[in-house]
Amino acid sequence: MKNWKSPTTIIALLALFVALGGGAALASGMISGKSIKNHSIPLKKLQKRAINQLRGHRGPPGAPGADGMEGAPGPTGDDGPPGPPGSDGPTGAVGPTGPSGPSGIVPIYNASGTLQTSQHVVNGTFTMPNSNGPSTVTLSGSAAFSSASSYVCTVADYTTANGQAKLVRTSGTAFTLQTSGAGAKNDVIGYICLGS
Repeated sequence: MKNWKSPTTIIALLALFVALGGGAALASGMISGKSIKNHSIPLKKLQKRAINQLRGHRGPPGAPGADGMEGAPGPTGDDGPPGPPGSDGPTGAVGPTGPSGPSGIVPIYNASGTLQTSQHVVNGTFTMPNSNGPSTVTLSGSAAFSSASSYVCTVADYTTANGQAKLVRTSGTAFTLQTSGAGAKNDVIGYICLGS
């Protein structure tokens, strides 16, 4: 090499030696993993990424804890729809018989079907007083008729099946009864009268 003593050549050689020497020195200063003793590096010397990777495996679940206290009851829910009707129960005992009501009024009509509001009926029985009569039957109060001609009567001998009985209207408040034959002197005579 000519002119190796020139300043330019000398500077180039110096730069080469510095470069080679510095790289070797740097290479000799690096630490390998074999040079580090196990469990000798503290956590604060590690990078954050390395620290985040230090996670162990999930352990088995622990035993369940004791039951907690019962909570307060919740609000009452809405009523559900009604269920189907149940079967009929047994029949109850018959109650006592109530008192009898007042007798009804029998309506009276004429032949054309007109209601006769002013008329009434009187019926009853009379026992002959050991004679054939005539014996008087007296009508009083509401049973009385207005006159002898304002009412009609029918009679029947209740004691003797073929006995004869006769009724004679003497007034609106009385009529007489007669029977025939010695065997009818104590007969019961039934009568019914209708009029106004």
